[in-house]
Amino acid sequence: MDHEAAENSSDGQRLGASGRRPRRARRGPWVGAAIAMAIAAAALWCWSMTDQWMESAPGASLRITAVNLAIPVTIGVIVWAACRFLVRRRWPRVPSLYIAVLAASLVLLLTLPAGVSRTAWLVAVVVIVCVASLVGGATWALVCGTRSRGRTVTALVVASLVAIAVVVWLTVPTGTPPAPLDAGSSDIPPVPDLSTPGQADVQTLTYGSGDDKLREEYRDVAFTTPTVDLSDVVTRWSDGAGADRTALWGFDATALPLNARVWYPSGEGPFPVVLMVHGNTGSVEFSEGGLAYLGEQLASRGTIAISIDEGFLATTLLDSGGGIGGAEVARAVLALEHLVMLRDQPTDLGPLSGKVDLSRVALLGHSRGGEAVAVASAINDLGALPDHPSHAVDYGFAIEAVVALAPSDGQYQPDGEKVYLSDVSYLVIQGSHDADVASFGGSSQYARTTPGGGQLKALLYVGGANHTQFNTLWGRRDIGYGLPKMFIDTGALIEPEEQRTVALGYVTAFVETTLLDNDQSALLEDYRAGSQWLPETRYISQYAAGGSIELLTGQEDDVEETATLDGASVVTSGGGSWDEGPVELRWGAGDNRVVSVTCKGSDTVEVAVELPAPLTLPAAGTVSVDAAVDSGEELVPVQLVVTDAAGNEATADLPGGAPPPIAGDTLKAGWMQPGALVEPVLQTSTAPLASLAGIDLAQVTRIAVRAACSGQTVLIDNLTVDPSAS
Repeated sequence: MDHEAAENSSDGQRLGASGRRPRRARRGPWVGAAIAMAIAAAALWCWSMTDQWMESAPGASLRITAVNLAIPVTIGVIVWAACRFLVRRRWPRVPSLYIAVLAASLVLLLTLPAGVSRTAWLVAVVVIVCVASLVGGATWALVCGTRSRGRTVTALVVASLVAIAVVVWLTVPTGTPPAPLDAGSSDIPPVPDLSTPGQADVQTLTYGSGDDKLREEYRDVAFTTPTVDLSDVVTRWSDGAGADRTALWGFDATALPLNARVWYPSGEGPFPVVLMVHGNTGSVEFSEGGLAYLGEQLASRGTIAISIDEGFLATTLLDSGGGIGGAEVARAVLALEHLVMLRDQPTDLGPLSGKVDLSRVALLGHSRGGEAVAVASAINDLGALPDHPSHAVDYGFAIEAVVALAPSDGQYQPDGEKVYLSDVSYLVIQGSHDADVASFGGSSQYARTTPGGGQLKALLYVGGANHTQFNTLWGRRDIGYGLPKMFIDTGALIEPEEQRTVALGYVTAFVETTLLDNDQSALLEDYRAGSQWLPETRYISQYAAGGSIELLTGQEDDVEETATLDGASVVTSGGGSWDEGPVELRWGAGDNRVVSVTCKGSDTVEVAVELPAPLTLPAAGTVSVDAAVDSGEELVPVQLVVTDAAGNEATADLPGGAPPPIAGDTLKAGWMQPGALVEPVLQTSTAPLASLAGIDLAQVTRIAVRAACSGQTVLIDNLTVDPSAS
């Protein structure tokens, strides 16, 4: 037999008596394909696990990852045994090793987090399996020898080039940030660069429990703080992975620490307080230090900035079997408990003793922290939590202002109701390229906020800004572990420093206006006031002053023909269908309702409020309106048209116009996008009433908004008069 095989050998390959290669040689490429696929799957799994690994909990991390790995390995062994001993008897050519590795690899890869796009991840898995199989099989065949060397080399080269091309495509930025629109000339007076530090020297300290297991900075503290029992609010801490959580942090929900980093100005004070709450991330254990750039800025401008530690409430690898409950409201309650501590031990605050002015407080949060600060403001005076009536929250702090950076919305809904804010100033900033909180939920909270007299609310939508760049520790890719995070196209983003310049300037303007009696509202009213120093990208802004006279909003009822002002009616002309309903955000209908009018081709549409009796408008006041169009790439001109009782008509161009949406093309390709690329965000435009010449402002009977559009839908909202403006 051996002699016969030797005589029939060719090109160094041994053949059997029939002239066929032995089974071991025929199966060689399948072995190589299986090995290459196993290596690829293991490498991608390790990459994903590395991004989730908790250095402070190596034991728990190892145990959880080992269980995650054991499942696909077990499935692979079962499949191999079935192929080897059951199927093979009926189908001798079944490559049992390859099928087993394929099954295990698919289970392993498809159970990893898919990041922002499940479609993209499924396609990636298919490409990985095919390329790895071809490369491994071809390489094995070349090493062992093959009669089809040319075809094998071709397959190897093609598969390798595909792999290289995909890697290059995913790693090299390909997009560009949104370009600014031509909004025409503007006579808006510029404001100074508010993103720069103020004049005060800044000091720093930390406070905390003094015995923190993980953080040296909270052991070596300027003063110690008590713990807080939120065990009636936070659930499942002691269930499931609760033991791991307790072992990691060294405490449970009965003794949550009050840890924080503080930046404060030199001088006697007292100084207003800005309390900052970071967001939730599973890839970074500690996040409060990522808001240091805001803390230093605010302290240099004359406030005490406190970034509190709530990392123990964040979602991590420990929560793979189910996380804690009640974290959403716990974030808010814990923020207020920091203020309680500052109030209850005023002479025992180390270097802060005598410097804390709790009659002027602002809350600032990012991501889930952005929602938490809104919740904290809402529950501040409730007396008890709606969903935990035994937990008292009758704090009564003088919270004057709330800032939300890319906030979540609706995570906490006591009794099924979203959070409404009143008698507080509110600022929300969102990026068009946010791949985490991709739908502008903060615009819904903006709509559910009613500032009082002397207060304001402002909104800024920043083209090319994302989610993570508001925190210096979170990197540039909003979502995904391992390979899926590479689906984010960083080329479409503005630079991290640019995004934080926007945050610095707007937060400074807001805090100085609301807490420090230094009116910088010009920037909040119109982003073009900061055009000399704001990064070059697209912006959309909204602004409303508390105490304004509302003529038309979409919020008052479902009847299209009624305006907000009692007895007034709404009429439209020049367009097709019109409606009054919610703005459609990427994740569904938002809480802001608008009047929408669809153009008939190229047309001029008009939305007018006809008053039941002549209305007196103060010449020193202003009139504002929010407007946008649902599509297009150019700004649509908008005019204000005011008519008096004698029929005289005056018009004024509204400088902001009606902007088209900003395309949030966050991913490497459009087919990867899991939802809509755009959502309409309305721009506030303001005109001084004094500019309306030739009419009697004491006898106004009709106020209209006129827009020239082309087959688009025009969105109109918040037609208001601010009598106190100057």
